[in-house]
Formats: sequence, structure tokens, C-alpha cells
Amino acid sequence: MDISTKHTDLVVSERKALTLIYLLCKALEAEHIVYCHWKSNAALDRSACGDNDLDLLVERACAARFAEVLSRLGFKEAIMPPGQQLPGVLNYYGLDEESGKLVHIHAHYQLILGQDMTKNFRLPIERPYLQSAVQGDLFKIPAPEYEYIVFLIRMVIKHSSWEVVLGRLDKLSASEREELAYLKSRVDYSKVYSVLGKHLPYLNAELFNACEESIQPGCHLWTRLKTGQRLKRNLEAHARRPLAIDSFIILFRRVAI
Repeated sequence: MDISTKHTDLVVSERKALTLIYLLCKALEAEHIVYCHWKSNAALDRSACGDNDLDLLVERACAARFAEVLSRLGFKEAIMPPGQQLPGVLNYYGLDEESGKLVHIHAHYQLILGQDMTKNFRLPIERPYLQSAVQGDLFKIPAPEYEYIVFLIRMVIKHSSWEVVLGRLDKLSASEREELAYLKSRVDYSKVYSVLGKHLPYLNAELFNACEESIQPGCHLWTRLKTGQRLKRNLEAHARRPLAIDSFIILFRRVAI
């Protein structure tokens, strides 16, 4: 793909994007790679300038062409230590020569999420998630309804269990609260409930609303914990390991830090 340096510099300056990230996005577009920047889109500017990792969900059928694009741009795959590798998730690093910054790509072929210590759940909605995506100024981004649903699931699992309460990590961070407000301001709730009914029937409207309530400031601890357990039980069919074992691993790893 031939992109003139003059044109590249102009666009990068306007968007405050690293040249490497700009070239990556243009190459993915030119090669018709089905992908989207699947989370943390409230801070896309930080992703574009290399301050945040790039979390890219990629259609598995495009995996070979995606890897070829990365190789052409100088990215190298990083092999994670045993026990830290997640199914369907690869890590790549590339150097933006102009800035000297390393660009870290989390390439997801599956939507793997959960508590930070274990990432125990997979949401099998990759295809509709990708189909909802539209081209933004730089990245393809999913419909806000999809992103909000996944964000809410992530936050409840992350902050609504005994393991995190004991570690005093049961409240949303400032950046998470900002992302919550950003997404809530953009979603159409009729579309949210439509997505739930069609693709996530085990997360009905009543449980979804309870999850929303559970991450609000002032929510009673017992209510938050019960909601977190309900959600994880409903997602258990998509867990990588039994919930009790996952809880044990979280506690063990937290103590070991």
C-alpha cells in the first residue's frame, strides 16, 4: 500500500495519531480486514497516540491477512508466559520510529473478559459485534449498544465479588466512571434490549438493569455481590473453568502479588 509521506504527516498531525497506528488502520481498511477497536472507545485519542494499548477484535477468517499486515508494518508477536496466554488472544508490539513509542496490540479473535486476574468468560457474540461496527475517523468502532453491554458485564464481574471486595477494588475507577457516562449518553435502550434478546438471552432486561444499579455509587454491598453472582452463574456455560476454581485462582494470585 503506497501512502505518501506528506499526506500521512498531515493526517497524523490533524488526528494526533502515531504514524504507525495511522498506517495500520489504513492498511486494515485497504485489505478489507473485518475488525473493530472493541473497548475503551471513550479514550480513542489515547489509543491513536499510543498511550493506550490497541484492543482490536478481528474476524477469525481474516487472521492470516491481519497477521500479514502486522508483519509488513514491523510488528512482532509476543509469546506470553505459561498460564497467562488467553484463548483467541494474541499480543503484538511494533515500534513507531518517529516517536520512539512501542505500540501494543491485543488482537482478539474471541471476546474474552472477566476479572483481571483470570479473564474466565467468553461472550460468543463476535460476529454481530463486528457487524455493528462503523468506520470512525481512524478506527472501526462497534455500535455503542454492543460496547455498553460488554462494558457493563466487564465492570460487574470485575467489581462485584468477594475477592475484589477483600482487596478493596470493588468500586469503579475515575476512568471507568467516565467511560460509563460516555457510553450511557450514546446508547438507545430499545436497541440494547433488542441485542440482549437476540444474542444474550441469558442476560435479560431485569438482570441487565440490576447490573446497572450494582455499579452505581451508594449501591449496597450485599446487592452488588448478589448481582455479581447472578451474572456469573448466568454466564457459567461460557466460563473457561468452574466458578469456584476461578475464585480460588483470583485469591491465590492476589495474595501472591
